[in-house]
Amino acid sequence: MDCTPLRRNRPYRHLWTAQALSAFGAQASMVAIPLAVIHQLNSASVVALVSFTEGIVLLAVLPVAGLAIDRLGYRPVLIFCDVVRVPTLAVMGWAIGTHQLSPALVVVCAAINGAANAPFWPAVTAAVRAVVPDSQMALALALGQARSAVAGILGPLLAAALYQRSPALPMLCAAGSCLVSLACVVTARLPWPTTKAKRPVRGFPLIGGWRFLVAQPFLRHMMIYGAVTNLAFGGIVLVTTTDYVRSGDTTGTGWLFALAGTGNLLGSLAIAPGMHRLAPRALILLLAWNVALFGAVAAALGTGVWSAPLLGLCCVSSPALNVVVQRVLLRTTPSALLGRVQVAFQTAPQLLASVGPMAGAGLLRVTSSHTALIVLAGVIATMTVLTAVTSALRHVPPAHTDTPAEQREDEATDGRRTHASTMRADPLR
Repeated sequence: MDCTPLRRNRPYRHLWTAQALSAFGAQASMVAIPLAVIHQLNSASVVALVSFTEGIVLLAVLPVAGLAIDRLGYRPVLIFCDVVRVPTLAVMGWAIGTHQLSPALVVVCAAINGAANAPFWPAVTAAVRAVVPDSQMALALALGQARSAVAGILGPLLAAALYQRSPALPMLCAAGSCLVSLACVVTARLPWPTTKAKRPVRGFPLIGGWRFLVAQPFLRHMMIYGAVTNLAFGGIVLVTTTDYVRSGDTTGTGWLFALAGTGNLLGSLAIAPGMHRLAPRALILLLAWNVALFGAVAAALGTGVWSAPLLGLCCVSSPALNVVVQRVLLRTTPSALLGRVQVAFQTAPQLLASVGPMAGAGLLRVTSSHTALIVLAGVIATMTVLTAVTSALRHVPPAHTDTPAEQREDEATDGRRTHASTMRADPLR
């Protein structure tokens, strides 16, 4: 593969821009839809229904999305996602601007937009593997995490400012960003996938990604670690936010999310150099202990002035761990399974991340906030100890190569093509 620097790698630049624009669209809709529903419909229950619908749609679409990426290729999936999102977001912007918003319209548009968002991110990652050499993959993934961190910090602020100027502007700008994203994908000159399944995969194809993960101890353990840690950390954020609100500290919550975003950005910028100096296992343990130790200190001190900085330091590890594990996943997964493996790996952490606030709220009903923080921090510490002692991290799986049978089949195909071209060149032979 061509080792052109990333700044001059046209397909990668187009993909990075498409991801950045899609991230802004997601942030804009996340801010604008609840504000518009509350202002125009005066119904918090509709906001909850939208959130519930998006979760159900995500759970239903993700398995099919992974299979579509593997069978159709990442380019058609990326184009389809943006083609669906542009009119959906535009309709929402029109409805908000003309005060034609209704609960049914909000729920339907949110479901369609969520269904189109689900395949986009794993398809982009599959495309990045096709256009970026392995020697530059860590930097490419780190830049992707940095982009997400910046979008998480600036996206809501920009969307809120646009909403104050005109309630329809955030959704219309989101539609425009997806339209430009579509143009970036179409003009990116992405290569077509060259590795396809040689024969039908045995068993139900939708669970092919899960079957692969179960057979990979490293990826299986990191998926479980990410899911449980997301649940516990989501609960910690909910408990801390509740304490800030009850104490009348309205700026505490703002600082908490601002420093969390800053921690994500710092972690994404620092991980690429770290991967050149430390082995994957040592780096994972360093990052996991960072979360466990600062989380434990924050829980021991209770909610106060130090909570936001300590939890922000915990967030440094999140994008860094994502880069380390995702690089291993991209190196070890066969191309014919990449979409389904990515979807399977992300499903449990995403679902438990949404359950985390519910866990924190449940603990607050039966115990004090200080005890709830200690329990949740203890869950993270337990997972870190298990990660340190497990044998799953002692041997990172090697990069995937074609099996001998696949190599022989490819060689035979190449041989037949060479023989046919020779016969055409020399008809007297």
